[in-house]
Amino acid sequence: MPFFNLSLLLALFGLAACADQADRAPAEAGTASSTSEAAIPYRVDAPDAVIVHSEVLEEASALTVLPNGHLATLHDEEGVIFEIDPATGDIVNETAFEGPGDFEGLEWVDGVFWALRSDGTLFRVAEGEPMQVFQTHLTEDSDTEGLGWDPTTGRLLIACKEDPGGELQGVRAVYAFDPEEKIMDAFPALMLPRDRVDTDEEFRPSAIAVHPIRASGTCSRRAAGRSPWLTRSVFSRAL
Repeated sequence: MPFFNLSLLLALFGLAACADQADRAPAEAGTASSTSEAAIPYRVDAPDAVIVHSEVLEEASALTVLPNGHLATLHDEEGVIFEIDPATGDIVNETAFEGPGDFEGLEWVDGVFWALRSDGTLFRVAEGEPMQVFQTHLTEDSDTEGLGWDPTTGRLLIACKEDPGGELQGVRAVYAFDPEEKIMDAFPALMLPRDRVDTDEEFRPSAIAVHPIRASGTCSRRAAGRSPWLTRSVFSRAL
């Protein structure tokens, strides 16, 4: 089971204080207003458990938790969802949904798997239903590797590791996809200014998640007609 030497950067963004800021310009509205470098509140060098999985999963590129307590993951270059028993590391189920491709994100939401390919394409995989494919306006230039679920807004979050899309410059972008309407906002839900998050290493987000405790306790607001924002923790690793 391969281990990565992670160079982690924790960027905690207080995305404004639920105040009267709805009159901000759209270009500013989605930009994180402040950052603070803080110690990661988890021992990433001392895991609570180590799962030795099958050699079939040479490069597991995503992870989501299922209602039965099992884990689901993707193999980086195959359109196959693997269900893993964390107690043994055994693969207990496989669901093929697409041919070869650079698959990087996976989320289980209300009985549906959502898989993300690095060119911005989303795949909706539900048992007993035809697979659905949604091509966003993002491309392989964005190298979309992060897929997360925001239970407060009911949106899937897509983090761009590279090009932020459109004519944006100098930021890392996170977009929001509405799984009910099957559309993604043209403007990012969150922008991370690179002059604030880059250090000796470039900030290149390869995963994104909403902290379950912070999400429930953080105030949100709506500005310029966009989705509410929450304080989020974003991790990046140097490649």
